[in-house]
Amino acid sequence: MSRVCDVTGGFYGGTWSPPDGKSIIFSGFSGSGKLFEVAAGGGEPRVILSPSGSEGTVGEQLGGLVWPHFLLTGEGRALVVATYFPHGMKLMLLDLDTEQYKVLAKRAMVRQPSYSRSGHIVYEGARNSIWALPFSLTALEATGEPFLIADSGAFPSVAADQTLIFADRSGAGRRLVSVNRRGETIGEIGQPQRPMRYPTLSPDERRVAVRISPQIWVHEVGRAMKNLLPFADRVRGRPIWSGSGREILFNSTQGIHRGAA
Repeated sequence: MSRVCDVTGGFYGGTWSPPDGKSIIFSGFSGSGKLFEVAAGGGEPRVILSPSGSEGTVGEQLGGLVWPHFLLTGEGRALVVATYFPHGMKLMLLDLDTEQYKVLAKRAMVRQPSYSRSGHIVYEGARNSIWALPFSLTALEATGEPFLIADSGAFPSVAADQTLIFADRSGAGRRLVSVNRRGETIGEIGQPQRPMRYPTLSPDERRVAVRISPQIWVHEVGRAMKNLLPFADRVRGRPIWSGSGREILFNSTQGIHRGAA
């Protein structure tokens, strides 16, 4: 395990830069909701966008920035990001190079948006619900209205083959499940645990990392097995796989770290 950087306040989502994973974009929540960038090998994070601009500026219009997720567009650095305002949240597309942005959807709650190759942005909405927004990666715009996928789920994550996993909150216990596009459960992953949060599928689609405060556990897809990552302690926020699947990025009370998975 190696320390990536210190962070002030909370950690509300991060994303490895495509395609090389040489830097990490994350949201630092210290009452301002700024976006930071830090070298994956470690260093001092720098603010790349702050919502605290004066009235009429890009920063002021964006609101607080949380849950960033890179889109593989082939050019530029495009992010899907959630923003919070006093009366709700917005799902936005943000170009980090030009600071141009567009609103994709206005919702009461947006958490952990991620792109699915099915042509959707999947995210958690209000009251433990999973939603999908039709989205064109070519045109970089929404192509329809959001629709409900699951009404008792949280912390969604989408694999390269369009498999969706999320924490099932329909019962007293929690278990990772995979579902098809009709919202039907097609398989169970790993072993039951409580309370599981932030399931994230590895790039090779064989493992799922979850946070069970204050630790990170990894569940095996296709086998009823789970393992504790011993280096991850006092964890806050969501575990994030590197592009190679060999490391996991996480935030703790001691800063941002990376370690072998």
